[in-house]
Amino acid sequence: MHLRTLAVVAFAVLGGWPARAEDVVTIIELGPNRSPTHGVLLPGAPLAGTADATSVEMNPGQLPFLDGTTTSVIANQWADGDARPGRGTALLLGTPLVAFGQPLGSSLGLGLHWLRPSIPGQPRDYLKLRLASGFRLSRSLGFGVAWDHVFRSRYAGLNSFTLGAGARLTNSIAVGLAARDVFRPRSGGGFPLSRLWDAEVALRLPRSHRFELGLGASFDDRGTARDSIWPHARLFARVARGVALYADVGREGFEAPDRAPVRAAIGVTASLDHLDMSVAGLASSDSAGGGIGPGGSAALSSLYVRQPAVASSKYIARLKLGGLGDDYAFFDTVVLLRRLAEDDAVAAVLLELQGVGLGLGRLEELRDLVARLRRQKPVYAYVAFPSTGEYYLASACDRIALHPAGEVTVAGLSQTITFYKGALDQLGVHLDLVRIAEFKGAMEPFVMSESSEPVRENRDKLLDDDFARIVAAIVRDRAARGLDEAKLRQAIAEANHGAAAARAAGLIDGVADEEEINAFVTDALGRKLPVRDADLTPFARAWWKPGRVAVIMIDGTITDGAGPTSPLPQDGISWSDAVIGALADVRGDSSIKAVVLRVNSPGGSAYASDRMAREVARLRKAGKPVVLSMGDVAASGGYYVAAPGDVVYADPSTVTGSIGIFSYKIDVKELMDKVGLGQETSKRGERADQNSLYRPWTDGEREAARERITGMYGLFLDTVARGRASRGITRERANELGRGRVYTGAEALGLGLIDRIGGLDMAIDDAAARAGVSLGRGGLPELVVLPRKPASGLRALIGIEAGAAGSSSLAVEAVARLARPAVRLLLPLLLEGGSGVQARLPYDIEIR
Repeated sequence: MHLRTLAVVAFAVLGGWPARAEDVVTIIELGPNRSPTHGVLLPGAPLAGTADATSVEMNPGQLPFLDGTTTSVIANQWADGDARPGRGTALLLGTPLVAFGQPLGSSLGLGLHWLRPSIPGQPRDYLKLRLASGFRLSRSLGFGVAWDHVFRSRYAGLNSFTLGAGARLTNSIAVGLAARDVFRPRSGGGFPLSRLWDAEVALRLPRSHRFELGLGASFDDRGTARDSIWPHARLFARVARGVALYADVGREGFEAPDRAPVRAAIGVTASLDHLDMSVAGLASSDSAGGGIGPGGSAALSSLYVRQPAVASSKYIARLKLGGLGDDYAFFDTVVLLRRLAEDDAVAAVLLELQGVGLGLGRLEELRDLVARLRRQKPVYAYVAFPSTGEYYLASACDRIALHPAGEVTVAGLSQTITFYKGALDQLGVHLDLVRIAEFKGAMEPFVMSESSEPVRENRDKLLDDDFARIVAAIVRDRAARGLDEAKLRQAIAEANHGAAAARAAGLIDGVADEEEINAFVTDALGRKLPVRDADLTPFARAWWKPGRVAVIMIDGTITDGAGPTSPLPQDGISWSDAVIGALADVRGDSSIKAVVLRVNSPGGSAYASDRMAREVARLRKAGKPVVLSMGDVAASGGYYVAAPGDVVYADPSTVTGSIGIFSYKIDVKELMDKVGLGQETSKRGERADQNSLYRPWTDGEREAARERITGMYGLFLDTVARGRASRGITRERANELGRGRVYTGAEALGLGLIDRIGGLDMAIDDAAARAGVSLGRGGLPELVVLPRKPASGLRALIGIEAGAAGSSSLAVEAVARLARPAVRLLLPLLLEGGSGVQARLPYDIEIR
């Protein structure tokens, strides 16, 4: 489809096909295995394996494997009268097609050639245009089509097609095939061009990409097998950082292959991040008989991906961390920080923290990543109005700078519960609740005027544990700057600190505005280096067909179904069908060797949680390791899904546990009566209207609801017992630890509810090690994230903080804070497919 579109446009511009095929002259001057459609000579260019801009000309079937846009300019020169074909200059460009940030599995290519044949009697020069398109048929198989049109001189009007295919069989073996002049366009004398078949097998050493050997041949189908097969070979070797040698050798000329001269090219490539510079010398074994002398080739290539450079221009990488509320954005940040640690061009990192939007668990993950980064290079933090959470992250850095007009707010932790019972009573709205058990306080705000004692004690214990951990970590990291525990607790008691006060208290190291921060960082580093945004482009892949690790996201309230068709808020919601579909797809994908199930969820639908947990168990039974990673919260339904994993990671402050179930029913009959709305119900069946909003449960219906959730609670306990059996947790022990009780990750480790303390990056490392997956830059395997990130919805009521720039924004924020807890808890009833039985965390901890 893409090729057809490009061809139509090109023909319209160029005047279309020639009127008569006879207008094309006889073409025999360039030899039996070279025609005017073959373009400039490309020394060392691969037909199989590696994909780059030369794939446009060598094999369009390689184009689908491009990681990003790449261009090359190639110039060849040798003496007039030299019989070697391919003298001239070419511009090659290849680019993958992307829509809404997602690759489409197809690519486009463009080639412009200015050719200067040097055999006497040939035209002095002519132009060739190539348009190409490639399509990925699978992860390791590509197909491509190219159209050539020749301009000027005796070849003007010649059109031809090339077909290509590329396959990456393993990390060490790849094959490529191209058929040139496939429809054999005819010359003016009625003599068709020969169809040329090119084939190559590319080989790499096992578990190494430093050496690549290509063995292939060209077959000219106009002659016999003896005089039409032209063998060739190429070698690529990385001999030092950013330096590679390459060579190719083969027979090519007028004579039969056994009499044709051997032509060889030897070259060197120097890499500078996104730029390759290559030069090659050309020679022949029979310059007298073949009329071939020495020559040279030079190429300059621009790459989308990065690669080890012979000389890197050092800089200080600036990374803005903000708006990381959803776990997809957080995942991208984790990967980037891992890669920055091993990027030799980065001398130091400047983190600009504003509106980070993370809970304590994920803040601890970033702190661990900063500590890992600091072992390689200095890390600095720049803040303007940091909350306790942002300051907690900043304190892990070497130095902290504050804007002159900024303020450090270290006010500690708080947890506010809004109770709606009084307001609902006045409205005439009543809620029936059945729950298991005494610690399951999710719906208490709707049926009580204050927290029950078990729920309050559980909440206070979590706050004490988290607060002590924050204080200890900040004191440990800032001790060298003169901040001890007494000073920090005093600072927390005072809460707000302007620039001067924050510096005097030892909370920060310097004060700088946007223009001064660069000088602050370079002075701290002791080197005058440029400060610029971090290079976010990935490094070139080390492997052709590596095993992959899938990261499957459960991010937000677990909800039944595939998602609503109505325009309701969808941020912070994890739809069960999408997650289950991703788990099932991964189970059948042989390229995915292990799975990291990332759970950042307070739970939700018990039915959806049970379905997900069963799919996790099936994935393990299929022999694929499943490593669980918990974010800020993985509680209730979130823990239900996590329990069947091979190993469970959590951060010290992750909120987890809450093994419990509840169900509720809303009755608005009194409200309807108050506003003069009456109802009349006709039914067949005693309980046909048991879910009606216009009456409460009967005693029998309430008891039936209790039996229903008791059965679901039993399934929950069985799932935990099976998944945690290696930690000695039986069904009875799961019930003791359950009953709705909430734990921090640090507590859960000692109880056997989780296995290890660590973040998402440690879970990825573990999954890769269990499956023996090859690692790339940053020590990370090739990763695929599923399901695709959902489209943004209305954020204000379900967890994203509103702005504070004016009275109208403040009013919106006040309403959002009041309504947000209710919306989160009642959202499953508002969405399609809700089961009514919930396994959800009772509250969230806010960092002030």
